[in-house]
Amino acid sequence: MLKTLTKGLPDISASALRIMELAERARRDGVLVLQNNIDDPEQDEFLSKALSLTVDGIPSEELDRILRREISSMSQRHVKSADIYRKAAEVAPAMGLIGTLIGLVKMLANLNDPSAIGPAMAVALLTTFYGACMATMFFSPLATKLERSSEDEVMLQSVYLLGMTSISRRENPRRLEMLINTLLPPAKRIRYFD
Repeated sequence: MLKTLTKGLPDISASALRIMELAERARRDGVLVLQNNIDDPEQDEFLSKALSLTVDGIPSEELDRILRREISSMSQRHVKSADIYRKAAEVAPAMGLIGTLIGLVKMLANLNDPSAIGPAMAVALLTTFYGACMATMFFSPLATKLERSSEDEVMLQSVYLLGMTSISRRENPRRLEMLINTLLPPAKRIRYFD
């Protein structure tokens, strides 16, 4: 997931068009022609695995089951990662309040020394500020970004899943285009055969 955050996902429309190209080539020249595309270093790892299973002749129902399980497992891992940041966003303000209490205790312990009151009060106020900032400006936005990236990756892998199962069934690529467009938002839909 962190790799996804730093590297970014490929454009969903471009990936869908790539799947269409692979489907058309497999329909025209046979599934084995896709073997050359398995080891492409620029290619998504999930797509490479899906291509490998398709070229190996795994039945389409089993291919669908394997790839769906992989998507589900990945999604569950991403949810757990985002939940860690959500929990940190909940805990950070409480940690700030604990720091505030420590600062207040230091301040009250030194009431007879006026020069110690100011620094202790600063610690008390700063820890509350840091706790609130960490929650609202770091942990919560990071969790949201992880969730959005996960949704995008699930959509991308679902496009790959549709493509590979369609190729495995030797379906018409025009049907595949319609199926892919049912997944994509209107602005990202493809027009391969127009």
